[in-house]
Amino acid sequence: MTLVRVRELLDLVWSQSCVGCAQVGTGWCDACRERLRGAGPVRAAPEPCPAGMPTTWAGTTYSETASVVIRAWKDDDRPHLGATLVPLLARALRQAVSGSPTWQHALRERPALVVPVPSRPAGTRHRGRYPVYELVRRLVSRSPEAMRPLPALAVSPAVRDQAGLTHEARADNLAGSMWVRAPHRDVLRGTPVVLVDDVVTTGATLAEAARVLTRCGAGPLLAVTVAATPRHRGSCAGQGVTTFCVERGHG
Repeated sequence: MTLVRVRELLDLVWSQSCVGCAQVGTGWCDACRERLRGAGPVRAAPEPCPAGMPTTWAGTTYSETASVVIRAWKDDDRPHLGATLVPLLARALRQAVSGSPTWQHALRERPALVVPVPSRPAGTRHRGRYPVYELVRRLVSRSPEAMRPLPALAVSPAVRDQAGLTHEARADNLAGSMWVRAPHRDVLRGTPVVLVDDVVTTGATLAEAARVLTRCGAGPLLAVTVAATPRHRGSCAGQGVTTFCVERGHG
């Protein structure tokens, strides 16, 4: 039996119970769907904001439900949950585009490219898939705008897992770590780009990705994510964890 077939069978078994509350026979229950949707979209505004971070909107806040679903989709090899996450990305994208006249004008001139934030090589090998690129392809397929996916970015294998790092450590970890793949450099020049990631926390990853795309001549840039990590102002004082504020959108 092929690995792909094994994954299909496991996905079928897993989808018989709700990943949010383990209710049997629902796949994804209505109550968890509403909790995941939350009151988004939200504008991601890290404090301090890393230099060069593009305007970023998220579909929802990184709640307990969002955390469970995203981890299951990304790290527990449950790709069917991508269908649950893409509507959150789509509403973040609608908000981002509607709030940027510059980007709207650029889009009338030229179709946009949707670029996933690259996964660490070790993570891709372990999962056997590129989850964020899968989301990008789903997002483009349902977008009314003229867009196409482009996995233009690569990241150094020396980059560590970002989980648990402070905003300073995240920035240091990612500095100089990304580059634009050679075959894609020309097509990016002068082209509007949407950067896509699953979760934004300190903004360091999006800032580094935007830096190399801008240096390549791409733009204007926007970024959208499934979720944004909220922090209450001052709640983590003295613990080296960045604060993170969100602004509600109309989606």
